[in-house]
Amino acid sequence: MKIIYFLLLAGIFLVACNEDNSSVGVYDVNTQFKLYDSNGVEKTTFKSGDDFEMRFSFVNLSGRDLSYHYTGIPVFFEIHQNDSIIATSVDGLSFAQVVLGGEVKNGAIFRDNWIAPNSLARDPKLVLPAGNYKAFVKHYGFFDRVKLKDSKPVEFVITN
Repeated sequence: MKIIYFLLLAGIFLVACNEDNSSVGVYDVNTQFKLYDSNGVEKTTFKSGDDFEMRFSFVNLSGRDLSYHYTGIPVFFEIHQNDSIIATSVDGLSFAQVVLGGEVKNGAIFRDNWIAPNSLARDPKLVLPAGNYKAFVKHYGFFDRVKLKDSKPVEFVITN
């Protein structure tokens, strides 16, 4: 009798675990990461002391709505020079480690941006000196059925 209960329980377990786990794949979500000046013009050269916008977005072309969850923030931005991190969009900020979530409808656009190079908490404000830099975006939202591919860094220049 115990064997029958065991087999019945094992059968229920196997049926319950047999759901569609197919991945949407990275090719059904088009990501974009670009830099813009204060007028909204895409650029990669800025003057020292000027603010500029880092903008990350993706379009859900998967054919279905995508649910996601995260703790802290789903996207953050970094500025690197050589092998050092110079500034991030979260410098000096803290976040409750609560699991939050949302949904990106099929055909909808998910957007996030940062007016660089200062976070809301950075004091005194950072002025990037002239030089070559790289901008990175990190996305920490976890999507059901899709894994976003890493965005390529954007090289940019600060002039005097």
